[in-house]
Amino acid sequence: MAPTIILSSLRLRAVLVILACSLVLMTWSPLLNRHTDATVHFPLSFTSHTFINYKWRAVYENLYVYSVYPVPQWDTIPQMHVVILADDTNYLSANCSCRYHHSRTASRAAEITVPGKLEMLPNSNVSPTQVFNIISGRLRCPYPEEAALNMASLQILCREGSRSGEATFRIPVAASRPPEPLTFAHCGVLYGDYHNPGAIIEFIEYHRLMGVSAFFWNTWRMEEKQKQVLRYYQQAGILHLTEWVLPFSPADGKYVYIDGQMAGIYDCLLKVAPFYDYAVQCK
Repeated sequence: MAPTIILSSLRLRAVLVILACSLVLMTWSPLLNRHTDATVHFPLSFTSHTFINYKWRAVYENLYVYSVYPVPQWDTIPQMHVVILADDTNYLSANCSCRYHHSRTASRAAEITVPGKLEMLPNSNVSPTQVFNIISGRLRCPYPEEAALNMASLQILCREGSRSGEATFRIPVAASRPPEPLTFAHCGVLYGDYHNPGAIIEFIEYHRLMGVSAFFWNTWRMEEKQKQVLRYYQQAGILHLTEWVLPFSPADGKYVYIDGQMAGIYDCLLKVAPFYDYAVQCK
């Protein structure tokens, strides 16, 4: 194939990718409400580009928490967002509090408790053929203005009727602003035709040509031939993999849209927001 034809094909595909990703960014940006101006700072210090390996935990029956991340806000108090899976009853009637601790062994006098807010993520329970009784969502916890800069952990306390429980997270550090120059990360999952190793290579290399410098993917039900390709990109520092294991199965009578994919994507957006200017999610 002639070079001009190849370049024309790449340009056309680039336009399609940019349009598709723009739709995703417009959908998710109000949720993050993030601004990259140098004057906006979350009241925590940025020390290193590291990520916590999270696992799903049950607060109580049908309320599960996965991860927590600081989210800078523009002209408002910064927040912590907790990625969750829950049933309709919890979103309608559960009460959750967010308790900040100065250290993991802090006394009650060193605690600050604020009310949290449970919210469903968009399009997380929509299907024309199946009803889902577990829905992807988030818990928003305002960061108290009077809190010290060295808050070490966040304890989630929730109650719905006779059910109650708690979960405690170590608070991750937050960057004050993304690095220069303009940077892009890709948030995604492996599904569809990506049982084919060649398709994985094509996808990664094409998006690298489009300016994506890092890939953050959730994986499940992978074959060995897929793992061999992914290990290469992991060792090169290009790909960051998280094994996505839900805390329940359909055998338990619990169903969540596409294995909780919306929660996984939101977790990724929160994870990369302090370190990259934009996160894209393209099929």
